[in-house]
Amino acid sequence: MQKGLNEAILSVVEERFADYQLTVESLAKEVGVGVSYLREIVHSQYCMSPHELIEAVRLEKAMKLIFENPKSNLYQLSSYAGYLHVRTFLDSFKRRIGMTPTEWKASLSGDGQSELELEETLKRLWMTNENGENHR
Repeated sequence: MQKGLNEAILSVVEERFADYQLTVESLAKEVGVGVSYLREIVHSQYCMSPHELIEAVRLEKAMKLIFENPKSNLYQLSSYAGYLHVRTFLDSFKRRIGMTPTEWKASLSGDGQSELELEETLKRLWMTNENGENHR
């Protein structure tokens, strides 16, 4: 049952990441569990809180959009990634990635290594908590 629940949780987050109303509470309700049990399941699978999981998926989607469409502006990125306010998006990105979206985009090399750089940054994203601390 837990494997199916893990898949359902990630599926809901992947499907609804752009919805700024996606919260830990709404996620728990959608997958049919209590908030405490959701926290337990997510932590056992991902070593992060449900909030951190939602944030990681949103930031991953934003980073992929930056990579695929470098001309995206901050408003487009934050809206696409499910953030109601650009400031919240910027704060989350800087805290988890260590630089702003603009700085991260500028750090991508133009020598064909950008895809590898994206993958490395995504790995770091999934290995840090919302305070930027390594949790794995």
